[in-house]
Amino acid sequence: MTVGRPHDVPTAEELVEAVREWIERDGLKCLKIKLRGNDADWDYRRVLAVGKLAREHDVTLFEADAWPGG
Repeated sequence: MTVGRPHDVPTAEELVEAVREWIERDGLKCLKIKLRGNDADWDYRRVLAVGKLAREHDVTLFEADAWPGG
């Protein structure tokens, strides 16, 4: 974890690595990710990062959804 961050809040890089491990471990072919809905730059970077993983692992369905009230 990154110094100065609460130990239970993963960094963006840690989240991407966790998704990579999950796809590989369970052989996922469908992904749905949550977006903030109020931070277009963050949402865009998240879609790109997870979308890249999806393409690398032959995920056939990739969907995004914003948090309610985002």
